[in-house]
Amino acid sequence: MRTKPWLAWYPDDVEHEIEIPKKSLFSMLEESAFNSPEKEAVIEEDVRWTYGTLYQKVIDLADSLQKLGFKEGDRAALLFLNTKEYIVTYFAVLYAGGTVIQVNPLYTSAETTGIFKDAEPEWAFGTVDQEIKMAEASAGLRTKCIISKKAQLVSEAWSI
Repeated sequence: MRTKPWLAWYPDDVEHEIEIPKKSLFSMLEESAFNSPEKEAVIEEDVRWTYGTLYQKVIDLADSLQKLGFKEGDRAALLFLNTKEYIVTYFAVLYAGGTVIQVNPLYTSAETTGIFKDAEPEWAFGTVDQEIKMAEASAGLRTKCIISKKAQLVSEAWSI
């Protein structure tokens, strides 16, 4: 049997084993939004969103994406740092029935292009500073690139 030496560093009140629930990440967000809508879910600089707010932003973005043609089974490359835009887009893609392809935004154009060639995403999401890299990586593919142009993420914050 393998030992787990890191457990010696756990505080006494931290369980060594937990049971992982058999439910989707989106269902966990939805459950939190309904059970604790006023509890803080996202804190980024001076922005604070509750689970209720986060959930509504996710639903709004997913609805906007579906109106743009996003469909169940679509693959979506996300090129974001750890930001509120990443969180909303990640869950919106899941809600719309898509698959998230996480692409490190610090990758070079060549690295990003390699991932796009392998994964062939139908969609790519990123910020303005990723726009050129996304265009280069999606050349020759049928990838729709969506750029976040505003700090406040609502459906109007995205353009093709």
